[in-house]
Amino acid sequence: MSQIRRATGIAAILIAVWSFLPIYWLLVLALQPSGSRVDVPPNLYPANLTLENFRFVLSLFDPKVLATAGFGSQFSSGLVHSTVVATAVMVLTLALSIPGSYAFARFSFRFRTTLFFLIFFTRVLPPISIVIPFYQFYKSVNLLGTYQGIIAAQLTLTVPLAMWVISGIFASIPQELDKQARIDGCSRYRVLRSIMIPVAAPGLIAMAVVSWLTSWNELVFSLFLASIADFFMVPPVLAFASFSASAPLVIAFIPPVIAAFILQRYMTQLRLMSPPVMTTGYDASSPR
Repeated sequence: MSQIRRATGIAAILIAVWSFLPIYWLLVLALQPSGSRVDVPPNLYPANLTLENFRFVLSLFDPKVLATAGFGSQFSSGLVHSTVVATAVMVLTLALSIPGSYAFARFSFRFRTTLFFLIFFTRVLPPISIVIPFYQFYKSVNLLGTYQGIIAAQLTLTVPLAMWVISGIFASIPQELDKQARIDGCSRYRVLRSIMIPVAAPGLIAMAVVSWLTSWNELVFSLFLASIADFFMVPPVLAFASFSASAPLVIAFIPPVIAAFILQRYMTQLRLMSPPVMTTGYDASSPR
């Protein structure tokens, strides 16, 4: 048993080192002067570290510098656009998913199972397979390179997954709670607002973080529906950047890390339970 534990510990350390090595190398490149990045062989422990690269990136938010920044202007614009889009996607995902998930978890209606799996099936399709129809439609209605267009496209990625997860969370809440609330005269909206959402709050927070991360890291829609029309987003800008853009890469890496720490706290609430459509629902409007 001790040998198994030792082997498991060694394997865990090796995996951690292997996973952290690219991040370490990215930090080293970001902290080196521009001329030192092409040294052969590369120096894993550079002595002449500097924050000049980060100062330059932060200076891009000065309009005078931004006008002549080239790649830097794309990155600074991408940070703003990606932050706005990811936040809007997160809020709209919850706003659309919570009522729908409550309906699937608590009510019986015709074609309930079929409708649920049709919604989830849209998430199974890879974005690259549907981006061309999106592009043609957006071009015809002038939505290319707009907040509305990219947010609507990314919602097709986040809403199905959120409905599946939140439906499972709602289905795990005892039905007696909302039955009793209905007996006490609560409306369906009041039951959802005052009982279901507070009880499921940790799971909803976790799903909100997942939705934000999905939007922040999304590349295909951001490239074909936004950046192609000079509406820059962080993933496409960084995808075509040179290795010298290490400081922007580090800065773009910070928000997902913060989100991951937040998500870790609530991860136990994201139990991928059996979808509620596989169980027998009931009509919460008539307590029995």
